Amino acid sequence: MMKLVVNQCDLFVRQSAEGAHLSWEPPQNTAGKITEYSVFLAVRNAAAQTEQKAGPAQLAFVRVYCGPTPNCLVTTASLASAHIDYTTKPAIIFRIAARNEKGYGPATQVRWLQGKYCRYYTALGHCYSLCGECCI
Repeated sequence: MMKLVVNQCDLFVRQSAEGAHLSWEPPQNTAGKITEYSVFLAVRNAAAQTEQKAGPAQLAFVRVYCGPTPNCLVTTASLASAHIDYTTKPAIIFRIAARNEKGYGPATQVRWLQGKYCRYYTALGHCYSLCGECCI
């Protein structure tokens, strides 16, 4: 099976009142037509938070998008249940996977850094908003 890896450098997130608008470049080497994408969001897990004292918690993910286009809206309601990862800088974690006629390739995990002032980010935290500050 050909790996259908979405390059995390090509993911863009734009925040609005409706939620987070994600868009990404399709994988370059697909060995067939991409039929759909799935986007998963890391969510708070009450059981994992209690076990976190014993060691690193396992993240729980829910699918927030399944469709043919390389873009989606993750609603504000979905984002309200997001797990905020504080291992380095605060970030919301997404996983994106592409599917062709052979099945899904491995999911690419990306961190959407949470900044105070900027509204446009890439997966690596680069700011493309008019404020001109980098949110890394």
